Amino acid sequence: MNIADKIISELKLKPHVEGGYFTETYKSPYLVDGKYINENIEGKRPLSTSVYYLLKSGQVSKFHRLKFDEQWFYHSGSTLLIHLIDKDGKLESVKLGPDVTIGEIPQLLVKAGLVLGAEVVKNNSFCLVSCVVTPGFDYRDFTLFESIELTDEFPQHEKLIRKLNG
Repeated sequence: MNIADKIISELKLKPHVEGGYFTETYKSPYLVDGKYINENIEGKRPLSTSVYYLLKSGQVSKFHRLKFDEQWFYHSGSTLLIHLIDKDGKLESVKLGPDVTIGEIPQLLVKAGLVLGAEVVKNNSFCLVSCVVTPGFDYRDFTLFESIELTDEFPQHEKLIRKLNG
């Protein structure tokens, strides 16, 4: 068993719909009514949630969007390349990793509304991170895109979109 599979087993990670593996590590018992966050948000949300998330080489986090801010924290493995597309189609690719001397950063704030996807940089490796969403994650606030949707909206990024979303 390789180290990524050991981590998946030890942390009891399970497959995630966007790709990779995850487990929820915290869900605040305190709730906030969505109407106080935004008039378009229905129902209650936990104040925050956090997960472990692991991607193996060759796996991707498919492009998706959240309605709330999400912080990513690097833990171990190789660099994770996180691709962000804003509403105007500007693409930024950020290296999440431990070596700040070569332009990596150990944590990243992904602002609400950005389209994001990720991939492990190094072959035969993995990356383990934590993600914290505030207010807490709820599938009602999550959009997983099909390639055709994104390529229609952002044709200039078609190659990357097809790489991550098929």
